[in-house]
Amino acid sequence: MLIHLRSLTEASFMHPKTIYYIFTAIYAVAFSIDSTAYTPFMNSIGLSFTKIEIVNTAFIASQLLAEIPTGMWADGRGRRWSLSMGALITGIGFSIYAFATGFWSALFAEITIGLGFAFISGAAQAWVTDALHERG
Repeated sequence: MLIHLRSLTEASFMHPKTIYYIFTAIYAVAFSIDSTAYTPFMNSIGLSFTKIEIVNTAFIASQLLAEIPTGMWADGRGRRWSLSMGALITGIGFSIYAFATGFWSALFAEITIGLGFAFISGAAQAWVTDALHERG
């Protein structure tokens, strides 16, 4: 889906605003599903509430620390590239959770997901702004 955003916006039936709303809705639903199962899953692999908070803090820190470098890469390589890399890295992070067995694997997964989110964070909004300007 992310790779074909430009071709979709060129089609007369898919306005950039519509694509952005669909992307945002899918993203929100996926995040909501993940949030519901998060704590029970973390408990099931042996994490206490304290360790869950440490893992959450690592996620936030990795996203914040990667925000500027990933933004620079997005500016240099393009928003499509940034969205694709973000989706790939986030997918890898969620895949790591499929094999998570404890604190360290959960920590690695969260840091990877934070990096993926940093690639996605500003690129989607910048893309829709540019696409809307192109269409007038």
